[in-house]
Amino acid sequence: MKNKLTGVALLIALMVVFTSCTSNSLYANASAQNRDIATQALNIADDFLDGIISANVASNRVDNLADIDRDGHPANGIIDGHISLLHTSLMMVIYDPVEQNNDANWDTVLERRNTIAEGLGLSTR
Repeated sequence: MKNKLTGVALLIALMVVFTSCTSNSLYANASAQNRDIATQALNIADDFLDGIISANVASNRVDNLADIDRDGHPANGIIDGHISLLHTSLMMVIYDPVEQNNDANWDTVLERRNTIAEGLGLSTR
């Protein structure tokens, strides 16, 4: 049993190393248009987190981004999912009636922003 677990752990480690060596970002195989849309979403999230724009403005801007092209590589769909989660998190900041949840909602927006940044191969905050 111990040998099986060691073998599985080694296999997982090799897969992680192989994946990280073959691509510097999760979105590397997505279309250039979709990576650009992800970058725009990242910039909107940064503006919100830096206090430059409100959650309402950020939510509207994310919602108005061009539609993601879901054809081709699965990374295109992943970008769409990450941007949808960012939009939902911004909506929670706007509509959550409990003020003490604002910090938790802000943290969720930060997490969603960091997920997009990692997908683009950029640093997190």
